[in-house]
Amino acid sequence: MKVKQTIKKYKLTKKESIRIQILMWCSLRNIQITASVLDMLTILCLCNRVEISKFCNILIKEEPSSHRSFSGKERDCKSIFSSIQSARNTILKAIEKGLIIRRGKKHEIEINPSMLIQKDDNLLVNYQFLSLDSN
Repeated sequence: MKVKQTIKKYKLTKKESIRIQILMWCSLRNIQITASVLDMLTILCLCNRVEISKFCNILIKEEPSSHRSFSGKERDCKSIFSSIQSARNTILKAIEKGLIIRRGKKHEIEINPSMLIQKDDNLLVNYQFLSLDSN
């Protein structure tokens, strides 16, 4: 059997690494997500565990400096949703899809731990896929 191997190497920021891991996890499980959901999940991953209403406020803030304590970078902090209600609705849909887990009495949320998102500063992710032709 002949197999053509392609190797692609990219240098990513921490945020980009998290985004790729989320995309791969969702793609392999046939879970479709929008760009805004991907942004939301990335920020949640950077926040670790956070109370829902506080996280909704983070997602709608227009002033980037209010988010520095979570990601440390202004460009990571654009407003994703226009209202608290749209942020909350999206969070609830992500909970239904199993992307977010709700914990505790304070209604804290976190990225689903089964996604095994690695947030280390230095990380080499090595995915290997094999696609076989049926012929």
